[in-house]
Amino acid sequence: MQCPSCRFENMPGLDACGRCGTSLTLAGSAIDVNPPRASRSARQMRRLVNRKPVYRAKDAARSVRGGLLGAIAADGWFTPPPPGTIRRLIVPGLAQIHAGNVTWGWLYLGSYAVFLLLGLLRWGSTDGPIFIGLAISAHASSVVSALMREHAVDRRKLFLFTLFVTTILYALLSVVLRGIAAPLALMADSRPFAAGDVLLVNNWAFAITGPRRGDVVVTRPSVNSRREVTDPMRAGGHRRDYLEDNQVIDRVIGLAGDRVVWEDGRLSINGEPVSWTPLVPDRLPARMEIEVPEHYLLVLPTMTAAAAQRGSSAEFWKVAGLIDPGDVEGGVWLRIAPLSRFRFIR
Repeated sequence: MQCPSCRFENMPGLDACGRCGTSLTLAGSAIDVNPPRASRSARQMRRLVNRKPVYRAKDAARSVRGGLLGAIAADGWFTPPPPGTIRRLIVPGLAQIHAGNVTWGWLYLGSYAVFLLLGLLRWGSTDGPIFIGLAISAHASSVVSALMREHAVDRRKLFLFTLFVTTILYALLSVVLRGIAAPLALMADSRPFAAGDVLLVNNWAFAITGPRRGDVVVTRPSVNSRREVTDPMRAGGHRRDYLEDNQVIDRVIGLAGDRVVWEDGRLSINGEPVSWTPLVPDRLPARMEIEVPEHYLLVLPTMTAAAAQRGSSAEFWKVAGLIDPGDVEGGVWLRIAPLSRFRFIR
């Protein structure tokens, strides 16, 4: 067999050239000049989707990352670790496990997970931020330990750099949690909730789409919403004048233009029966019919003290239940405390 590199004639059966050591396996292998093509669906997807913006975004992200890390390194204050190490630092303990220090890696990861879980479960209570702080400390300790093991760096500069990065990351996390899981602690018993319950409110739930029928929401009548509500039984009623409670939690019953009928414990909307009811349905009268005007929602405040006093009056519900959509603060989706009453709100 002739060597493709030096043209030396070798004995048959050899794997390498006896003169130059070049592999003879590739010389005898057949090269497929017609590699398999992508599937038909993949080719159609490539024609439909313009991937150039994706590539440009990736290039821009690499440029920004390289510019920031290069600026920090050029300043001489701190030499950032390689990108592979930075990716492993995102998960506490992963860098230690990758370096072979499995025991410490799982210790960092386990302590971080336990503290973070306890902090989320106790979110909204006094000890919730303490557990979140312990989780941040475990993450920062993992980062410092990994960087000191892999790179010879100044401890003071490393500590300040780690503190700066973790503070930014967890500040962003706090903003997100305050948006989708804002805690709401109840101070008094109000069926079906009790004093001491902590509810999580998603303040971004209706940022794109408005409330839907059946959503449990938090409403707070604003000064601008003190406009008059006209209905067949009363003209010029103000919802704030009817409710002593500044904040109301209940279910969205109807949207603008809906015809809502409550009769013998059953609710129907536009002639169609629905399975859900207000949170405290036994405070409603035996029969009630409400037409929801334009630019309003129907949220019957059955949990309020005013509902317990005036619940038999259909006039009360026709005025107090109509709210401005702008008064909806967010959607209630979880009761997180106490743990014995942990459940999703639907």
